Amino acid sequence: MNDSIKVGCVVVTYNRLSLLKECIAAVKSQTFQPYKIFVVNNHSTDDTESYLATLADDPQMSIINLPENIGGAGGFSRGIKESVLNGADWVWI
Repeated sequence: MNDSIKVGCVVVTYNRLSLLKECIAAVKSQTFQPYKIFVVNNHSTDDTESYLATLADDPQMSIINLPENIGGAGGFSRGIKESVLNGADWVWI
């Protein structure tokens, strides 16, 4: 893929902190790096929000903490919208 192509990556999570950490590490280890990883926290009730706060200074991360759980489809819709509005040419989900 051309390096001038901006790829955003959308990850939706709900109460799966260990899997979220594994997913973010896997995305960050890809040969082609997305310009931004949009993590949509679908109102998790575990330590997800606290963990995501530790990533706030990472310029590759965009954290979206939702005030209510809007389901998987709703979370992906929100993440894709944010990715495109922030200049993505392509979106990984």
